[in-house]
Order: sequence, then structure tokens, then C-alpha cells
Amino acid sequence: MARIPRLFTEQFESSLEPCVSLAVHEAGHAFAYSLYGIEVKYASIDREDVSKDMPERRGVTVINPCMMMSMLAGISIMAGPVAGSIATGKSIGNESRQDYKLLKELGDYHGWTNAQTERFTCLVTTKAHKLIALHWQTVLKIADVLAAKKRIEGWEVRKIVEGAKRERAVEPGK
Repeated sequence: MARIPRLFTEQFESSLEPCVSLAVHEAGHAFAYSLYGIEVKYASIDREDVSKDMPERRGVTVINPCMMMSMLAGISIMAGPVAGSIATGKSIGNESRQDYKLLKELGDYHGWTNAQTERFTCLVTTKAHKLIALHWQTVLKIADVLAAKKRIEGWEVRKIVEGAKRERAVEPGK
């Protein structure tokens, strides 16, 4: 598995409740997909929403099947593990194996070698880390709603992301 740069992790609390940590993970996915214009149907940490054929999954962010461009998809895929890593102060671990599986499938789709897929994984992980660190407060707003309600609809994610875009646009010096 690719290692992410350990930037910024000491700033954040590492003793999060598992539900909140999972909400932050899925919020990272929802935020990045929404930011890049990939429609989010919903994100959920409710066991009823999570696929029955993958009992190891604890959360899910559902998007439309059309993934648009591979780089944006890769960054969005790794935004969840990166957000979870920043929140906990821990390296990306086995809880993100489904995310790595998606990147492997993306590489297989393109006919990449394992080395090419590994390079791609490192690249998108680094870009996801920069993205999540830059927009950390927005990710946390999404995670707050998701942790409280156990599910956040795509329109709610878009509303939070759009609100953050407007706030950043009026901040002096940005």
C-alpha cells in the first residue's frame, strides 16, 4: 500500500470515536467527488445502506456510475483514507483495502502494470492529502452531519461544499 506524507497529522485529535472516524472517512470521499463535479447520490455509515455482499465494509459513498476522469476518480477514492488518516494521526491501514482495490481495478481497466498502478496510487494519494488538508474544515462539516444522522444526501454535501466555496471566495487574501 502507498504511504501518505505525514504532513499536518499532529494538528488533529487522534482519539476519535469509531463512528466519527468512519464519518470523516466517508466525508472525504463525498467532499472530493462533489468538489470535482462527480454526483454524489449519498454517503452512509448506516449498516442497512452498506452492501450485503461486502460485510467488511463499514461505510459507503455512492456516486453515479460514470466516473469521469481517472485522475479525479483516483484522488476522490483516496480522499477518504487520507481524511481518516489526518483525523486519527495514523497511517492508512487495512480499513482502506476496498479503496486500494478500486485503484487496482482502475489500473486493470487501463491495462497498467502493477508498477504503473503503484505510481498512480502514490500520485493520487499525495494530491488527495493536499486537497483534504486545504479543505479540512469543509470535510469536518460533512462528517459532523454524517456522524449525527448516519447518512447524508448528495444535495446536503453539495450545499456544504458550495457554502465553503462562497466563504473562501470572500475571505481577504485568498
